[in-house]
Amino acid sequence: MTAEQLQLVQNKIKHVIVLMLENRSFDHMLGLAEITGKIAGSNKVEKIDGIDKENPPFNNDVSGNPIYFSDMAPFVLDDLEPGHEFQDVLVQLTGNLHPSYDQTTGIYPSGLNNKGFVINFQNQKKPAPDPSVVMKGFSPEQVPVINQLANEFVVCDRWFSSIPGPTWPNRFFVHAASSGGLDQSPTLPSILEADTFFGYHFDKGSIFKCLSEHRLNWAIYAGNKFPQSLALKGIRSNDIFDFKDLKKDIQQPGFPAYTFIEPDYGHFLLGNYKNGNSQHPLDDVTSGEKLIKEVYETIRNSPIWEQTIFILTYDEHGGFYDHVVPPSDAVDPGDSKYYSKNNFNFRQYGLRVPAIIVSPLIERNLIDRRIYDHSSILASLEKLFDIGNLTQRDFSANNFLDLVTLENPRQTPRTLVAPADSHQPKDIKTSTQELDSAKIVNPNEEVDSSLAGFVHVANLMHMEIASPAQRKLVPQKLNEIDNRVAALTYMSNIKQSLDPIPSHIPFLNSIKIFFTRIFSKNKA
Repeated sequence: MTAEQLQLVQNKIKHVIVLMLENRSFDHMLGLAEITGKIAGSNKVEKIDGIDKENPPFNNDVSGNPIYFSDMAPFVLDDLEPGHEFQDVLVQLTGNLHPSYDQTTGIYPSGLNNKGFVINFQNQKKPAPDPSVVMKGFSPEQVPVINQLANEFVVCDRWFSSIPGPTWPNRFFVHAASSGGLDQSPTLPSILEADTFFGYHFDKGSIFKCLSEHRLNWAIYAGNKFPQSLALKGIRSNDIFDFKDLKKDIQQPGFPAYTFIEPDYGHFLLGNYKNGNSQHPLDDVTSGEKLIKEVYETIRNSPIWEQTIFILTYDEHGGFYDHVVPPSDAVDPGDSKYYSKNNFNFRQYGLRVPAIIVSPLIERNLIDRRIYDHSSILASLEKLFDIGNLTQRDFSANNFLDLVTLENPRQTPRTLVAPADSHQPKDIKTSTQELDSAKIVNPNEEVDSSLAGFVHVANLMHMEIASPAQRKLVPQKLNEIDNRVAALTYMSNIKQSLDPIPSHIPFLNSIKIFFTRIFSKNKA
């Protein structure tokens, strides 16, 4: 885009808001939608690159039987989620249970074919009850909210997760255009080895640090007590606001230039993620639909609507099938790889994930075919606010600001359709009941990778509330945690210590917004 076009966008857009959900591939959520729209930047009208229902793709199971992609994905997986760690994705992309990945070079295998989703699911520690689950997608009637947004605004059908791996490194890319070399989920031993007792750090910090240096205000809203973004060095508990305050805060003057929203991960302490709204595969997808609807309507009916870009996306594919082979020409961030375990060279993108870009200043019903990953959010922010880049990944990433082409805001829905009824019972266990249940189920169960990251977040919170004399002893707590019950007990204690804090958050938010508004009004 020309300098003149960029200036017009900068004059119009003052706010960027991101909602990142969990573990769903593009085909799984939107592959059956058959949305037809104008291709952004052209006059062509085409369908999104989804599933060919007349000739559906397939994966063979371990016996060589084909399992074809089909509809009616279950709203909730009962007790076994598909694999999505680094080694899982190697199998899924290569179709080989023993892929030839060379850790000495970090070069990803060539000849990817997306043929290993079923065999990977079947070869987890527990046998897959129904291996066809990873080859199923939601019909538009099952997920009407995301389908309405995709039809009304811009659906990106080439938005890839930033690495072929799990949640934590992919979420770091949306915050820092890097994972600092992290290429798998954190484990307690790896956290101890990496000395991340003040949070994961990157050579140039995160987008939040960058915005602060340029006197631009930002906010993180979270749906639970242990947000993943707190694992970033420099982010503290009082930087993160309760999601319940968003409706009120967005009506006030001085709302932040950049806002990141984390969902409620549900009962992650139990390892089942139920009763949240992140759309984690073990939780009810319709709860996430309700969250999407609530966030959209909150923004749509606020004073900042006509000056806002809202991005809905997902951190990674969650082990669900997608038919598009991800490109292998990603740009290595080029910064220090403090946390690498697989010596990955970061040249391979992960699987496609759903991504929708929303603004009343963008034409209706567009399909964007350009290659994006999570660092494209940072590339767009950096271009919009003229704040420079963090790594080589965001420096080279496509930004989406040229989608803003309308002179005046167009008419858009004030409300979205209601989510489908999944007929799922709601689990309303309290934290204490979660802990008791975990003790009854398996008192010696190990701390898995999903829980380890949240234990680390609790440990960082402990560092905040500990006295100076106690602070040097806090890291030792991680050494003492050797099973799930010990982890739950520790996290429960930290949660209780923090319980009084949320009542001060609206006040802190008002103070922060007041001062950052003064400092940043010429920029934002």
